[in-house]
Amino acid sequence: MPNILQLGPFMIRMDWVVLAVSGFAGYAAMQWKWKRSDIHDRLFLEPLVNALLIIFFVWKMSPILLSPSLLREHPLLWLTVPGTDIGWWFGLAVAALYLYRSWRKIGVPWRLVGDMLSFGAIVAVLVHNLLSWQYGMPTSLPWGISIENPEFKYHPVNIYRLIITLPMLLWLWRNALLMGTGKWLLNTLTYYGMGLMVVTFFDTKTEFIFSFSGEQTVYLLMMLLGVGLSVFLRK
Repeated sequence: MPNILQLGPFMIRMDWVVLAVSGFAGYAAMQWKWKRSDIHDRLFLEPLVNALLIIFFVWKMSPILLSPSLLREHPLLWLTVPGTDIGWWFGLAVAALYLYRSWRKIGVPWRLVGDMLSFGAIVAVLVHNLLSWQYGMPTSLPWGISIENPEFKYHPVNIYRLIITLPMLLWLWRNALLMGTGKWLLNTLTYYGMGLMVVTFFDTKTEFIFSFSGEQTVYLLMMLLGVGLSVFLRK
C-alpha cells in the first residue's frame, strides 16, 4: 500500500506527490533550456501543459467510460476511484495527437521537440528515483535493502536507475551544442533505453507479451525507435 499524506480532511498518496514533483522538475528543466534556444519566443511548453491535463482527465474519467453504471449508481464514487491502465494509454494517445497538431501549427522543429522532451524526461526520472525507494528482486549482495526483516534484502532498483540516469544527463549537459539536431533524442532512446532494460532484470515483473514485461516492452520499443532514428538522421 502506498504511503498516505494527511492534510487536514484530505488524504494524498505519497507516490502521486513524488510523481507530481518529478514532473514539475522535468517541466522546469525544459523551460530553462527552452529560454536558451534560438526560437524561445515560440509557445512550446503551453501545449505540453494542456497535454498533461488531457492525460489526467482521460485517465480519471476512464472508470466511468468503461462502467457507465458507476455514475448512475454511485455518482460521487468516481471522484475517489483511480483511473485505469486503458485510460492512461488512451489519454497518452490523445495527448500525443494534440501535441503533434499544436507544435506543427507553431512550426517548432521536431528535432528540437524530441531533444527537449528527452532532457525533461531524464531530469524527471532522476528526481523521481531520488525521492522514492523501489525494491526489486531478492538479493544476497551487500548493498541490498530490506523492508522490515533485515534478513531479507532486495535490489535497490531506484539506485540502479540513478546510476544509469546520471551519466546520460551528464552527456546531455556536455553536448549542449547538439540540442536541436535530434542527437539527444537518438541517444536517449537507444543507450538510455538499453540501460533501463538492464535494470529491469533486477526488478520484479509480470509477463506482458513474448516473455517481456510491460516496462521491458516500452524500453525495447525505445531502442528500436532509436535505431530507426539513427538510420533516418544519416540520410
